[in-house]
Amino acid sequence: MELFFKLEQLEFEGPLDLLLYLVQKKKIDIRQLSISQLADEFLYYVNQMEELNLNVTSEFIATAAYLLELKSKSLLPMSEKEKKEYEYKRELLIRRIEEYARLKELTEQILNKSSADQYPVKVPYTFPKVDEKKLVKIVKAALQEVEVKQKVYIIKKENYSLERIMEEIEEKYDMVNLFDLLRDSSSKYEIIVKFLAVLELIRFEKYTIDDDFVLRKVVRQDVASVPE
Repeated sequence: MELFFKLEQLEFEGPLDLLLYLVQKKKIDIRQLSISQLADEFLYYVNQMEELNLNVTSEFIATAAYLLELKSKSLLPMSEKEKKEYEYKRELLIRRIEEYARLKELTEQILNKSSADQYPVKVPYTFPKVDEKKLVKIVKAALQEVEVKQKVYIIKKENYSLERIMEEIEEKYDMVNLFDLLRDSSSKYEIIVKFLAVLELIRFEKYTIDDDFVLRKVVRQDVASVPE
């Protein structure tokens, strides 16, 4: 009954929000956590949320499936190739939770402080060297627009998976200003996930970002198609 009450008082905007809550609840380093235990707790919470008719989107279900896949692999003998794949997927999950935590803290600081001069802000290490005060102003302006939207409109909750947003950016934009990308959001959670998507796209060298915070798609010429 206590868990039901707690869940009714909490609202997880997405699966990364729930994962971060579960990690912080343990009060230990995320890298010391058992993936098996994290999978069990995540699935338990999702099941309880469904019983309470809380908002459980397909992204929660997809994340639960991802965690269960990692759990099953961790409990079975693995070949060297399977072990490398498991470690890669585990590291990817941990890194995304860590970066989500940093970006969530950043957005909360921005909302609670009136001036960008109260920083510098430590952005995730994968982000290129940029004018951090200007970055803060961009994120703050996007957050303020989202707050206005939420006051004026009834916002329908959507599924904001990292992979889906990365795909949408690649499909829609050869070039886009970071502010324009972030302002076209309906919640703080969506802004954070979009920010994570940008970091991933830069990390995978699919986009670059310049001093004016313009994202540009990296065009790789197919060697085979180059005329001799």
